[in-house]
Amino acid sequence: FWWRLQTWLLRRRMLEQDAPSVAECRLVGGVDVSFIKGSDTDACAALVVLQLPSLAVVYEDMERVTLTAPYMPGYLAFREVGFLL
Repeated sequence: FWWRLQTWLLRRRMLEQDAPSVAECRLVGGVDVSFIKGSDTDACAALVVLQLPSLAVVYEDMERVTLTAPYMPGYLAFREVGFLL
């Protein structure tokens, strides 16, 4: 129930607007949390920022993390996003 309430509250704060043109973008970033083999809780959180159009890496950061929230289909962000902020 708590997860659904949080999703509803976040949805009410969401701003919807047109995305900028791809031609206007100068940087693009990606994030991921990947589990360490053999573990259900130990993972690596990573962020990489690339310059466009060259795709040169301008920033990268990684950190070993421990996930404490349970896996719940549809609520993956609640489990992982805290490490990526």
